[in-house]
Amino acid sequence: MHYILFNPLSNGGTCITRAEEIKTKFINENKEVTSISLLEIEHIQEFLNSLNEEDIIILVGGDGTLYHIANEIAGYEVHNKVLLAKAGTGNDFYRDVKDEEEDGFVRIDEYITNTPKVEINEKTLHFNNSCVMGVDGDICERTNKSKRKGAINYFYNCLRAVLSFKKYTLNIKIDGEEKEFEKTWFTVVMQGKYFGGGMKVAPDQDRKTDELTVVVVHKVCVPLLICILPTIYSGKHIKFKKYVKIFKGKEIEIKASRPQWVEFDGDITPNITELKITK
Repeated sequence: MHYILFNPLSNGGTCITRAEEIKTKFINENKEVTSISLLEIEHIQEFLNSLNEEDIIILVGGDGTLYHIANEIAGYEVHNKVLLAKAGTGNDFYRDVKDEEEDGFVRIDEYITNTPKVEINEKTLHFNNSCVMGVDGDICERTNKSKRKGAINYFYNCLRAVLSFKKYTLNIKIDGEEKEFEKTWFTVVMQGKYFGGGMKVAPDQDRKTDELTVVVVHKVCVPLLICILPTIYSGKHIKFKKYVKIFKGKEIEIKASRPQWVEFDGDITPNITELKITK
């Protein structure tokens, strides 16, 4: 049996249409198939336990859907084949694995069960792509509240956030080595290459390894920062070595001098000063 699990809230509800297209395709191919909204599944692990090992799961959604799944199945051993059908808004995870696509799907069971762990406010979370502390979270909060969407609106909210943001002092420990950065704009810990809807912030990161990439942007004036931000889409920001610092590691501890927004795959948490990430 093929189980199509879709997020009806993803990408303005277009996932519903995408799920129906896949279901119709499978029916025409004489395959057993059913579609289920993720909102109707109260406990993902119980649902997985009810399946036969030969059953195949097709997830229809984007980064937010995968973030939800990763946290629901943390510590659970998935025995079924899990495929992803791209249907989200940002699709940063898909960008990272699209070369593995076959017949419109990417197999992801290996990826969603091997995610970084975050200890934050006495809670444990997992993410697939990125954990970002600083101005990026402010940008996301403004964008999420805005009625208008699109690249122009995103850039407008980016300018507003940058102009009002109060930079912080970052104390970070990477695999036991301590570092301090003043006037920090943002700190990002990456499992994949992309965040923010296509920004290639960690161009050398390989999500199949056990190492994470840490990117710190600091001590850059506002006009130059505004010039640097667009270059992240191509990964060319790494040339600004004076302001952009890149590290690798498996255990990362972050402390900010003042409370910050923290974003996990698009999900935002306010007023955070400390967190620990392990892979």
